[in-house]
Amino acid sequence: MPFVVRDTYGNIVGVVNQATREAVEEVAAEDPELVDFLLDLGGELNLKRRILESDAEMGRVVEDLVDIMMTKRLINITDFPNAAQSKLNLRRHLRERMNTLQGLVNADDIL
Repeated sequence: MPFVVRDTYGNIVGVVNQATREAVEEVAAEDPELVDFLLDLGGELNLKRRILESDAEMGRVVEDLVDIMMTKRLINITDFPNAAQSKLNLRRHLRERMNTLQGLVNADDIL
């Protein structure tokens, strides 16, 4: 059975498999309060995962925006610091390679 850690208000704030100095209260795995805590934790983890996915998506939006602005000559690659230039050039190179490779492999092919 799991052991829980409680805050000063008596709310479950952690769960461990073995008793520790902080987790001395053993509860049943089906305890409603424990189940609620785990469901909330799952929701928080899903939210964190979705935020990370959104960061990657926003990175692509910014990358596309930079490309558009450079194409329209609103900005130049040299307007960015050297480190940013390197990252933009690397992304462009990787994206070109990926586009080239996508034409070589059919999704239906078995590797």
